[in-house]
Amino acid sequence: MQTKDTPLGNLTLVTVFEFNDFPILFSCKNDTDQIFIANWIASSTTIDEWLFCPVSPLRHSQVVRGEMDYYSIFKNSETKHSMVIRYNKLGSVEAFEWVESASIPDDKLPLPGDFAEIEPLEVADQLRPASEDIVARAIELRSTVGHLHFDERDVRGHKASTHLVGKGLVEFQAVLDAVGQAVEGQPTYRGSISREILGQTHTYVVAFNSGSLDVEIAADDTATLYDNSLTVNAFYKAAQIIADSGDYQKLQAIMPQMGPRVAARYKRFLSTLKDYRADVVFEFSGAAGVVGGRSGVTYEQAVVAFENITRLQEDIAEKITVIGTLIGLDKSNNHFTIRDTEMKVYSGKFNEDDGDYASGAVIDASYSAQLVRMVEIDTVSGKETSRWILKGLTLISLPE
Repeated sequence: MQTKDTPLGNLTLVTVFEFNDFPILFSCKNDTDQIFIANWIASSTTIDEWLFCPVSPLRHSQVVRGEMDYYSIFKNSETKHSMVIRYNKLGSVEAFEWVESASIPDDKLPLPGDFAEIEPLEVADQLRPASEDIVARAIELRSTVGHLHFDERDVRGHKASTHLVGKGLVEFQAVLDAVGQAVEGQPTYRGSISREILGQTHTYVVAFNSGSLDVEIAADDTATLYDNSLTVNAFYKAAQIIADSGDYQKLQAIMPQMGPRVAARYKRFLSTLKDYRADVVFEFSGAAGVVGGRSGVTYEQAVVAFENITRLQEDIAEKITVIGTLIGLDKSNNHFTIRDTEMKVYSGKFNEDDGDYASGAVIDASYSAQLVRMVEIDTVSGKETSRWILKGLTLISLPE
């Protein structure tokens, strides 16, 4: 379909709403990013007739999300006009004209009450819809966009501590990276996150709103038809974790699939909110305006969420039983070392609160040790490490 010889200019397809051998109802945009919704309205042996209605990015997103029916788009056009273009069967323009929206016969339009049925990602009940402003902003930037709104309890006015905003952004980026890895089916604690995943979850600060309270971040991604991309999925899952973090049972349902790294990184983000007695609201929209959401954590909820994550970390951690020889035990700093029958060495910490099994332990004796691998984040450097925690020690035999 050629439109370069019309006021519409060159058009590229954006979203197909209805298809019958070819798209018969769809959205498209020209080189200046003006969006149109097109409807196939008549056909003969020689001519096809189409109706093109200009729409704003916000109205387009409302159609895609099923918030406005097709009929209203054409009948109540924002510009009060639509363009009729007649094509011959070779695809060349025969004629075009602007027509008043109110004068378009109903038999040329989709049926009233006919909405788009594009299924976005399932949104949990507690994850509220994104605002129209951020949807419009995401469509404008053609990127997945997020807003982090920090509200520090001990700071008045439209400002926030540089340390809070700086650390909060760094820790939240680490959460997005870890969630992206989990979304890709690699919820691990071993090794670095792949460059391909980091490239899709990396964000840039693009604006500050309301002083330094509201930080706008955007991913360097490419818009997809239904916002079905790793970038959008990572933003969505992060928003869902924030929404669920005050409810232990909901966290218990989502965290095992996210893995130990996500739990550790989100716990560090919550720690920052606790340190600065801050609330945070996270809102996002995919570049197509189809998937988005809004969730938040108050300072009080962050305290509860921190405890919930701490409880869950051990539940979702890797657990193993090692048969081997106890070759090191330092009770002054609660450190142990055990070597299994294949000469592999395990080192880590034990917690005296878990029992007095270490008090009578004998060096060079054979034991069955119950170990849990925990992911920890250094509070100063932010460096991620994993270490074994000794949770049980059963004597098998004493040294000869």
